[in-house]
Amino acid sequence: MERNGELVGGSVRLGQKQTGSGSHPSCTYCGEPILPHEPLAPIEGDPVHHECGFRSAMGSVGHLRGECPHYGVEDVSEVGMTRRQAAKAAWAYFQTHKKQTGYQFGSP
Repeated sequence: MERNGELVGGSVRLGQKQTGSGSHPSCTYCGEPILPHEPLAPIEGDPVHHECGFRSAMGSVGHLRGECPHYGVEDVSEVGMTRRQAAKAAWAYFQTHKKQTGYQFGSP
């Protein structure tokens, strides 16, 4: 967390990569460690992988395609995936189709 331009509680500035050694903080979305080379989501709060932050805000691949209960269809896009795998899939799908959606989300 940042207050008055200073980092508080060992946090990393938003959108920056985690640095340092020792134990790695866990992503509050997927529960997996955030490794030093992995960027954080451009959102405030507890640390979240960039892709996990995107997935939590924008939804699954099925939702992005319009194939989920919001559209009257069962979403099977994440069957057999971990939360982290599903987040990476949603981010990859968005990167390929973002011009069609018009959405923007901070780049790692």
